[in-house]
Amino acid sequence: VRAPFPYAYGGYAWYDLGTVGRPAPVRFPQSYARLLATVDELRARPDVDPGRVILFGFSMGAVMSLARALTRPELFRAVSANSGYLPEGAALAFRPDAAGHLDILVAHGTADPLVPVTLGRAARDYLMTTNARVLYREYPMAHGIGPESLADIGAWLGA
Repeated sequence: VRAPFPYAYGGYAWYDLGTVGRPAPVRFPQSYARLLATVDELRARPDVDPGRVILFGFSMGAVMSLARALTRPELFRAVSANSGYLPEGAALAFRPDAAGHLDILVAHGTADPLVPVTLGRAARDYLMTTNARVLYREYPMAHGIGPESLADIGAWLGA
């Protein structure tokens, strides 16, 4: 699913940037609702097994994926969150007690200048308090998905 809002530097964005770790509140709720509507449409298709829906997100997409999966865990099988964080100040009701069936991969670059690795580690630490099966990986890279992380994501999905 592509983010809905044109981004000033090219591409698309899920929300306006606030401070790192805190999405600006204007567009975040709109994207959050739009992502759920898209998931509902997808799950209703006869060619989709609703028990095998996996969220994969990079950067803002990772934030949206984690937010959606932790507020409505029953809709998803797994989440791959790459170079993202758990959104603070978004008034979300996470349901960690209902996340026990989820597999979650959190991947982050140790040299990420846009989303500090400390935010990836904070997401890991929170996720470890749930019953979800959490795999955390760090890579010596900046803000991106490199060959090593891509290989790990492929192996994780295959498993």
